[in-house]
Amino acid sequence: MIAAPYLISTASVPDKSHRAAIAGKIINNMRTGKDLKAWLKRPAPPYKFRSKLEMQKYVKLIARNTGLDPKLMLRIVAVESANCKYRVNTLTNDFGCMQLNATTIQLYGWNKQSVTHNDFLNVYAAAIILKDFKRANASDPDWVCRYNIGYQSLPATCQAYIFKLASVQL
Repeated sequence: MIAAPYLISTASVPDKSHRAAIAGKIINNMRTGKDLKAWLKRPAPPYKFRSKLEMQKYVKLIARNTGLDPKLMLRIVAVESANCKYRVNTLTNDFGCMQLNATTIQLYGWNKQSVTHNDFLNVYAAAIILKDFKRANASDPDWVCRYNIGYQSLPATCQAYIFKLASVQL
């Protein structure tokens, strides 16, 4: 049986210290404001935020580095995955803290295992998607719905999604 391409093999990452070193490089790049786009296209080790506090810290950092509202990003991660509690939705084929759709990952040309199993990269990829939607729908006050439904026509569920985001207590 062939493993799904998004599952990372421990053979591809030698040991825990190597994974920690790569995670450290990603974190350092974020802290210094460097672009992480190259990381999205290559294999990276899995990394899960160790706590809600760590998740919030890096979501805010990524939001600021990409010019997005940190509160909006925190609300999205709360709505999409209950603050990274539920990282896989097999019904919709969405993955990670930000519930990135497998088709979207493929369209952007990103490495699926990196984007779906590394929380830093998952949040960063979502920030890129959000920026693209914001830019493409600048005149639409409901542009954030695009994150949830893509480019299809805005259904009534759009307002429900906006209400969900607004109801998150930060």
